Amino acid sequence: MLLHRSSPRHDDGLRRCPWCRSHLVCPVAWEARDGRHWHIGLRCGDCERRWERVVDDERAARFDRELNRDQAILRFELLYLDRERMAAEIEAFSAALACDLIRPADFAR
Repeated sequence: MLLHRSSPRHDDGLRRCPWCRSHLVCPVAWEARDGRHWHIGLRCGDCERRWERVVDDERAARFDRELNRDQAILRFELLYLDRERMAAEIEAFSAALACDLIRPADFAR
């Protein structure tokens, strides 16, 4: 169950790789440039290229919110997949118990 991204994608070199157009871009460094700008080092997870951008405070703040939203989506998906995996394991274990396939010796060291 993958969620659709709710955040709009920007083509300003922060959300999309300028070379391969991938959306798997992540910041690797943030540094305040002056009172109104940020210098951000970026890396593409697909083509592994690195580049830098200088953006104003407003765009940096929006980028930070977008990253937080993406992280929340990933956290939700991880929990969902983990629950599916655990449910499958419980089902298999229950079936093995019902068929008397599990013995105390199976748990001995």
